[in-house]
Amino acid sequence: MADPKLHSRKTEMLRIVTVFDGFMNYIEPITHTMPRRYSRMRDAFLDVMWRVPEQLYAAAMSDQVGKVHHADAMLATLRWFLRQMKHPDRRMITAHQQEVAETKLAEVGGMIHAWLERKGATKRQGKA
Repeated sequence: MADPKLHSRKTEMLRIVTVFDGFMNYIEPITHTMPRRYSRMRDAFLDVMWRVPEQLYAAAMSDQVGKVHHADAMLATLRWFLRQMKHPDRRMITAHQQEVAETKLAEVGGMIHAWLERKGATKRQGKA
């Protein structure tokens, strides 16, 4: 018999991964137009990006909050990469591309934080 809690977690993470797909589908083609001299940064960015869904699925299957926090940290790393790629010294992406990509990531981050709050896994400010 299937565990209803596991099904619920998997469904929630699948929704989050589906929203993350929107980010991936937007930014991945842009990476193909980046100058070759920044290939190491681009490849590092793509490596992190491709690992996020795997981390979300692992969190859904294990019900370990730490894995969700790790996925959230990966999103923060992607945001850092986007800022570095837009930097005037590199100009790998435009300001508009950064804004759209970060908006899509923020939606994923919001879903992750909502999931953590439902789990009671976030620190509550002002409460001991």
